[in-house]
Amino acid sequence: MKHIYILLLLLGSVPVVSLAQTAEPGITAIQRRLPPLDTVLLWAETAAPLVKIQKSYIDKNTAFISNAKKQWLQGLTGDLSYGASDQVFLLQENGGAQSINNFNNGYRASITMRVNLYDVVGRKSLVEMAQHEYEVSRHRHAATQQEVRAKAIALYFETESAQRVLQIKSEVLQVAKLNRMYSEKKFNEANIDVTEFARIIEIATKAEMEFEVAKRELYTSFYLLNELTGKHLEKSL
Repeated sequence: MKHIYILLLLLGSVPVVSLAQTAEPGITAIQRRLPPLDTVLLWAETAAPLVKIQKSYIDKNTAFISNAKKQWLQGLTGDLSYGASDQVFLLQENGGAQSINNFNNGYRASITMRVNLYDVVGRKSLVEMAQHEYEVSRHRHAATQQEVRAKAIALYFETESAQRVLQIKSEVLQVAKLNRMYSEKKFNEANIDVTEFARIIEIATKAEMEFEVAKRELYTSFYLLNELTGKHLEKSL
C-alpha cells in the first residue's frame, strides 16, 4: 500500500492529459461548445419535414377561405340583349287637317343578371367550414413546432451533459492508465503482489469501458441533434 500512496502523490503533480490530446479527431470536434440554443431551435424548426407539411396545410386552407368567399360568383349568369327600331309619331292639330309625321330611330340594350340563391345562402357555411379547417391546420402546425422544439431542447442538453461526462471519464481513464503503468513496473520489480496488481488492472479496464460508453452516448445524442437540425454541427462549432 505504501507504493499506492506514492503513486497518488505522483499523480497529483502530473498534469492530466486532455481529451483533445488523446481522442480521435471526431470526438475532439464534438467536444466543443454547441451553438446557442435559440439557433439550434431555429435550425430544427426549419429542417423538420412535419413542420413544413403543416405549413403547407395552412397555405392550402388559406386558399380555400379565399375561394369560398368567391363561391357565389361561380353561379352568377347574365344575358345581354341589343335591338334597334323605327318609331313614327303622328301629331295632328285639333282644329285642322294639318299633320306632322315624326320619324325616330330607336336603339335598346338590356342586361339581365341571375344568381343561384343556394350559392348566396350556402356561401357563409362554406366560408365558416374553410375557416375552421384553417384553424385546425394552424393549431396542428403549432403543436408540431412544440414537439420539434421539445425534442431539440432535450437533445441539446443531453449532448452538453454527455460532453461533460466524457471529459470526466477521459480524465479518470488517464489516471487509471498511469496507475496501471506504475503498477506494472512495481509488479515486475516484485514490489506488489499479484492480487493488488489484478485489482489495479481491473480498475483501469473499467475506466476504459466507462469511457467508451460515455463516448457512445455523446456520439448518439450529438448526431441525433445533427439529424434534427439538418446541420453538421461539428463543422459549425
